[in-house]
Amino acid sequence: MTGNDMAAWLGRYEQFLTKSTRAQFQMGQEISKSISDNKELHETIMKCLIMNCLTRDTDCIEYHAKSSAILTESIEQEQSSLTQAKTERKGFQLMRTGYFDKAISKLEDYWENTEKVDLTSRGWLK
Repeated sequence: MTGNDMAAWLGRYEQFLTKSTRAQFQMGQEISKSISDNKELHETIMKCLIMNCLTRDTDCIEYHAKSSAILTESIEQEQSSLTQAKTERKGFQLMRTGYFDKAISKLEDYWENTEKVDLTSRGWLK
């Protein structure tokens, strides 16, 4: 993505990006700091295209993997958040349809039997 408006928009709404997309955006920002004109931009794009997509250059892949690992939280944590959201949604659906006992049971089962529920989430679910 190019352009100041696009970069500014992404910067403002960065919290809505996935962890991996946010990491890629941050890597792009770092790389773009060294680009001063259209020629360098073209060269950088071509280098990334050739090294990443066509030749699968190991140095480039290693850089991307290390940078992504540093900049992203674990996928397990992200998956845990999605599982909790799914459980909450199911609980609210049960409540809306009048199955209050089932909704309570669903939420209780989740917070009692899931190891990675933090205190704030546990309080919310209760």
